[in-house]
Amino acid sequence: MRVSEMIEELHSRIQVKLAQQGMPSDRETLAEVCTAIACLVRDPDGLQFHSSPLSAEDYAVVQDCLSLASQDFAEEIALLHTLVASLEEAMHAEVHRWVASGQVSLTDAPHVIRELVLARFVDLDDDTPERSVP
Repeated sequence: MRVSEMIEELHSRIQVKLAQQGMPSDRETLAEVCTAIACLVRDPDGLQFHSSPLSAEDYAVVQDCLSLASQDFAEEIALLHTLVASLEEAMHAEVHRWVASGQVSLTDAPHVIRELVLARFVDLDDDTPERSVP
């Protein structure tokens, strides 16, 4: 299964869960949930979130959103995390080639695959074919 197909499958699973919970399963809600899930995959310990300069009100709203996503979509978070980890391992040599060719900086290299996958996961309008270069 291609990465785009896996991401589409995750989107479908999320929409089904939203509908089962009586929540809207429209694109806007899906985008919000996907953003929360991506944040949890990117920063599982919440270090960036807890050190961000948010107002107390905004912090509470974001905290509630992340907590709900963590509880309601734990399986999808785990699946996305596993997808990212497997791609990082499988594409290790390719990332080295990207660094050697100057396409990716050495500082960005450790997280380039994760960021590419999460960007595609959050971008519901990304109908482009699979990319092999950042």
